[in-house]
Amino acid sequence: VSEARSMPTSPKLIRRMPAPPSPAILIEPPSIRMEPVVKASIPQLIAIHPSLDVKNVRELIDHARANPGKLRFASAGNGSINHLAGEWLAQAAKIQLVHVPYKGGAPAATAVAAGDVQFGVIALPGATPHLKSGRAKVAGITTGKKWPPEPSWSTPRDAGLDVDASIWSGLFAPKGTPQPIVDRLNAEVRKTLEQPDVQDVVRVAAPVSRVGESSASLRTGEELAVAQLVRAMLVPSGND
Repeated sequence: VSEARSMPTSPKLIRRMPAPPSPAILIEPPSIRMEPVVKASIPQLIAIHPSLDVKNVRELIDHARANPGKLRFASAGNGSINHLAGEWLAQAAKIQLVHVPYKGGAPAATAVAAGDVQFGVIALPGATPHLKSGRAKVAGITTGKKWPPEPSWSTPRDAGLDVDASIWSGLFAPKGTPQPIVDRLNAEVRKTLEQPDVQDVVRVAAPVSRVGESSASLRTGEELAVAQLVRAMLVPSGND
C-alpha cells in the first residue's frame, strides 16, 4: 500500500541514500516495478484564513501577483505532497509564494485557522474542524477536476492552470502478478468500498473521489512530473 504519492515523490526528493540505489531504481519508477491494483484519491484544499479576501483560485492568484512574496502558505512539511502542490501552483501561475513547513497536516491547518499564514494546502480531513468552526474557508482544491461532493469549489484549471495534485492511496501487487488476479483484486476492493457501511466510514475519514483505475491508467507519468517540478524548485536530488 502506498499513500500520498510517496512512490513518485520520495525517490526525487531524497538527497542522499543510505546505500547506493540499484540500477533498477534509477531506470524505472517504483510503480512500474509493481502491479497497481486500485487507487483512491481525495483533493487537497486551498484553505484560507477568513481575513484573506479571495473566493477562489483565480482571485488567490491575482492577489499573489499584486503582492509578490507576501503570501505565506502552510504545508505538512518540506517535500510533502502539500508542499509540492503549493509550489506547482506557484510555478504554473508564475507567482511568488513563501512556503512555511509544519510538522504535519494538523499543525498546518491550525496555523491557517490562527492567521499565522494566509493559506495552506491541506488534506480535507485535517481542515474540516476549522472549516466547521468558521476559522478557515475553502478557496479551492489542487486537483484538475471538480470534486463531485463539492462541485462549487474552484480548481486551478478554472484559472487556466494545468495543475493536478491530489492525495491518493494505492494498493499494489508484486510485479508479474497475472492480470486476471489483478483484475479480481480490483473488483473485490471496489465492491467493498461500494458497500453502504463502508461508504459511511470513508466519507467521514477520507472521502474517495476516484476508485478502480486500471493498472495501465495508474502509470501516468507522475514520476516525470514530480522530477520536473523538483528540478524547477532547485531541490538537490541524488537520483536525477
